[in-house]
Amino acid sequence: MTIHILLFDNQGQLLSHGDERLMAQYEPEKQRIWIDISGPNNQAFFQAHPQFGIDNLDFEEAHRERHPPQIEAYAHHAYLLTHELMWSRKPI
Repeated sequence: MTIHILLFDNQGQLLSHGDERLMAQYEPEKQRIWIDISGPNNQAFFQAHPQFGIDNLDFEEAHRERHPPQIEAYAHHAYLLTHELMWSRKPI
């Protein structure tokens, strides 16, 4: 599992970027956060940080091979699901 975190101030200026250790610096009242997780076992991150409200159904959807992209807006955060594009030399 790879975790990349970006911390922004409320005006959208990038404050810091790094890995999961940035969670210790995150102040929800003063900052915005972008969390990019790729790879298996990403459920452990959200179990350790339940404030994001990501549930088991979200994980099931994320691990489906052919799930379409989706976005869910909540009161204080959004959940965006995308899958990586794969490069292929085979003609379509």
